[in-house]
Amino acid sequence: MAAVPGWYPAGVPGKERWWDGIQWTAHERLVAPPAPAPAPIAAPMPVGAPVAQAPVAQLPVAQAPAVQMGWYAVPGKTEVRWWNGLNWTAYKIKNGVPSADFNAVEPPALAWALGGLFALAGLLNLARVASTPGTVVPAVFFLLASVFWFIGAGMATARRRVAAPVTQPLFDPVVRPLPGETEGPSAGWRPVRGSTLRWWTGVRWAHYITERGRVRPTHFGPVNYRRLKIFTAVFASIGLLIVVTGFVAVAGGLINFATSLFVFGGALMLVAGIVALSLHTQRAVSILPENAPA
Repeated sequence: MAAVPGWYPAGVPGKERWWDGIQWTAHERLVAPPAPAPAPIAAPMPVGAPVAQAPVAQLPVAQAPAVQMGWYAVPGKTEVRWWNGLNWTAYKIKNGVPSADFNAVEPPALAWALGGLFALAGLLNLARVASTPGTVVPAVFFLLASVFWFIGAGMATARRRVAAPVTQPLFDPVVRPLPGETEGPSAGWRPVRGSTLRWWTGVRWAHYITERGRVRPTHFGPVNYRRLKIFTAVFASIGLLIVVTGFVAVAGGLINFATSLFVFGGALMLVAGIVALSLHTQRAVSILPENAPA
């Protein structure tokens, strides 16, 4: 339980497997074999003696060793970000304070999917307005939401294409204790919600959790917790209002394709708001526990 995520011997010579802090994953890599001993120097051959051509062997190319997780300077930029051992993340140190990008989302595929859903809802609502006169407010709202998620997806995708750290990790006091730092005999990863674990130094909780095999910081959790709670509550409320309005229209006899699109868009907002509330605003993940682990 106390082993931090990283590459460890897989029990097979020449291979290592990724430990996500909870369990072994299916990811494996080759490691460089030990350097062979130098070949003995052969005696000089007589002049004119035939020389046999030795076959050319393709030596296996070992992968570069993984860079340990930590806070690093991003290559080519004047910023410090959290490297989770495999990718750059949306979490950074700005003006000496840990923070996150305004539309931080991991993994990028989730943001691309949400952006596509909202874009579809917006276009369907525009089609509704084109066929039946009505307000374009829902369509504009959906399209703006899709732009928000697409920007986040693009930023996350671009971060993953940046090269791995090339400098030494930073140990700024504002981000300590780091995962793996111990201050007592009971240090280790402790469950806080489902499969989510938080690092316990043996004396205090650290601002680091591991989810789906990735470690991420939560220093800005309390602020994000309040913001996301308000945002998702408003989002879900608007969706509920649209759904209720659509059903009232259907009950009044206004049953057509446009009304169906209107209700569909509202239902999408309602579901997205509920999902966001359930996945991203859990207090145990965003805020440090008040009590020591049992």
